[in-house]
Amino acid sequence: MNKTPIYTLLLLIILASLLSTSLSRKLKSFGTFHLYSINLNESSSGVLQLLPGVGKKTALKIILEREFERFENWEDFRNRIHISNSKFTYIQVLSKIE
Repeated sequence: MNKTPIYTLLLLIILASLLSTSLSRKLKSFGTFHLYSINLNESSSGVLQLLPGVGKKTALKIILEREFERFENWEDFRNRIHISNSKFTYIQVLSKIE
């Protein structure tokens, strides 16, 4: 069994946790910056829970909201999933909306 994707994801999560809010703001000024491609409109609960700050409750909230209507963009996601700024930053850096 190839464990490289798991180790890569863990490394990316660790890197994301090191990003400060100020660095995140600087990155946003250059556009959306993604370290990994977890699709919030497609991923399972287990995959969503790999994101920092996303537990069962938040993963379920994401899944229920996207079943009602897919997320269009980050603003739509943020308006429907009420989470802290730090959680939002981690999710935005480690995932995508397609």
